[in-house]
Amino acid sequence: MRRIINTVVIVILSITSLGLLIYAFDQQVEAQHQLKIALKHIERVHKLENELAVLKSGSPIKANFSALIVNDVEVSIDWYREILGFEVVDSTISEERGLKQHNLENGASRLELIEITSAVDPPDGRVKGIFKIGYSVADFDSWVKRLESEVSLDEIVTDPVEGKRTMVLTDLEGNRIQLFEQ
Repeated sequence: MRRIINTVVIVILSITSLGLLIYAFDQQVEAQHQLKIALKHIERVHKLENELAVLKSGSPIKANFSALIVNDVEVSIDWYREILGFEVVDSTISEERGLKQHNLENGASRLELIEITSAVDPPDGRVKGIFKIGYSVADFDSWVKRLESEVSLDEIVTDPVEGKRTMVLTDLEGNRIQLFEQ
């Protein structure tokens, strides 16, 4: 009889221990689930903080391309293709305006090569080198409104192909900055 009582006690203790292990496991699973929920909330908070920072600073700008004035656009295209792996994606050639313009891409990098014979006539001679820096802006109208009070803006032009607006301004050194509607 004593042996049976000992066996029953051992079985009861084993079942109790197993129950406690199952309870502890369930608690750990619940804690992991709660941790995942908390991490998702933290991610949302960080995202909202970033969005708030953008709203406070105005619409963000994204580097769009660089544009270079070159002496011979065909030679430059060959160089950028062979040396840096760029490919021509589109071109505009207007002999009557004295303009040859080719847009090149390599992944996310965009480059505009321009050969000008008469389209730009600055007081100190023909433009060479970096011609302008281009940025895409999400809220074009808010940028126009903000910039009008701070700098002189060129005319806003709508691209006849894409139907998007663009404008040019100059920095303190006279460098041209072109903003494009996204």
